[in-house]
Amino acid sequence: MQTLAVLPLALALPAALAWYFDVYVNWQQKLFPLALAALGAGAALLTLFTLKALGEHRPLALAWKTLLSTVVFMGVLNGVSAVVKEVLRQGARNAAIAAVALAAAQLIVLFVLLLSGRREAPGRAGVTLAACVLAVSIAGAAVFMWNAGRPREYLTRAGLAADRPVPGRTAIHFLSTGSSDAILLESGGHFALADAASAPGEESYVLDYVKRVTGGHLDFILGTHAHGDHIGGFEALTRDPDITIGKAFLKPYTAHKRSYEDNEKHQARRGSMAAALAERSVPLIEDIPEEPFALGDFTITLFGGGYGHRPPYDENDSSVGLLAEAYGLRAFLAGDMNNYGGRETRLAPLIGKVDLVKAAHHGMEGSSTRVFVNTLRPQIVISTGSGNVKVWGRYAKAGAELMLHTADFGGVVAVFGESGSECYAIGEAISE
Repeated sequence: MQTLAVLPLALALPAALAWYFDVYVNWQQKLFPLALAALGAGAALLTLFTLKALGEHRPLALAWKTLLSTVVFMGVLNGVSAVVKEVLRQGARNAAIAAVALAAAQLIVLFVLLLSGRREAPGRAGVTLAACVLAVSIAGAAVFMWNAGRPREYLTRAGLAADRPVPGRTAIHFLSTGSSDAILLESGGHFALADAASAPGEESYVLDYVKRVTGGHLDFILGTHAHGDHIGGFEALTRDPDITIGKAFLKPYTAHKRSYEDNEKHQARRGSMAAALAERSVPLIEDIPEEPFALGDFTITLFGGGYGHRPPYDENDSSVGLLAEAYGLRAFLAGDMNNYGGRETRLAPLIGKVDLVKAAHHGMEGSSTRVFVNTLRPQIVISTGSGNVKVWGRYAKAGAELMLHTADFGGVVAVFGESGSECYAIGEAISE
């Protein structure tokens, strides 16, 4: 009877493991605690009933052995999750191989603990049970990761040519600053910077890059929204005596009672940037203009940061979007906007078909919804973060031919010209 009681759990654990990987890799934040709890509970119950089936009936021994096995299982899961998510960026085949090996290691750890804690020699049923669970778990993980990894085959393209600065060119530089944004626009000797990253090491890298490429002058800067991974580096950049700025676009920060965010922190960060601009007498434009304006051969259109109609009312929801057009080509930089409040759905028809898009919110789920992606239908997608399997799948199905992660190339430069667009690797990492 004990063995029969274990069989449903043995079949449920692989399903829970596959569901956990799906939630983790796609980073479905609301489901993550539930998936983690379900997997932990499943591992604990399977351990408990298996120990009983193997002849262990002492309450205290059952308790500590079950707890130890579950803790070790969940600890190994944490390492497995991190490795699988990283390997997934390298393509479906590598992800499937990693999933098979790591899932096998994880389940082997569990069953070694179970079998080593028995009081009596395990019978044929126990060995068969262990083998079945191990095989089904590995197969389930491999099938899931194979399917999930498929869109990521488009994510990188080996052999991107190294960037070669050309005077007077029209290009967009997507710097590699981790999961943050720092995007430099260049056209005919005119330059602008949309966001400036923030984390330790990023400020000096962005400053150095801007000075080398622009010669120290920016026609304008744009803070898409008041999150540190976007405007955190602007204070240091603005106060640098070797850099001059024509004007700055920075929308007001509105603290919402129904927002989950740390309103005081974001307000303070925006205030620090505004103070630095005032010290250097840089004109601050808070009312984001709707009229297009020129930056060299680029025509720039800004889409102001209006909040959605539904909560959560966060700064990501209100990100300022930037549309850059030149030589008949169109690129949209989406900041961190999402569709929780319906903003992507409202903006999509106003933006229309584009050739390149900077994936919203670093390519995470909750943004780049199906309606948005199918309306913009870009050929090139640039991600400044880890991205999301489902998001990449939508872009691939909508016709994207090239999806690039800035970290894979030390940044990416998209050059626009009469003959079309080309992407080049910057080949630089964040300064240490």
